[in-house]
Amino acid sequence: RSVINYTTTSIVNNAQANFDVANGFPTYALLKIQVDRAAWIRLYVDTASRTADESRVITDDPTPDAGVIAEVITVGAETIKMSPGVLGWLEAGTTIPIRVQNLSGSTSTVGLTITLVELEV
Repeated sequence: RSVINYTTTSIVNNAQANFDVANGFPTYALLKIQVDRAAWIRLYVDTASRTADESRVITDDPTPDAGVIAEVITVGAETIKMSPGVLGWLEAGTTIPIRVQNLSGSTSTVGLTITLVELEV
């Protein structure tokens, strides 16, 4: 198992921010996503999918071929167990494109911990 920790820069309440998490894997099993406050977290196969998904609202599901690996919506600090684990992959490289929307009610950073297992060496 690998545990990847990341903290965003400060994000205004209800605003979104894109970031890339290094040290991912070309193919992985996503086991858990933990956040330190209310947020909408989305993981993608590539940055183009993240860009194309930018205007989707929180109440809409992504289209089947949107390149969204997983998304979670939390109401506070939570650990979301992906049961069963979610198969994730990257179009290229080992950097996981992520988008975070701060739902905490105030401007703040969002701390994120992703637990995954490498499936492809």
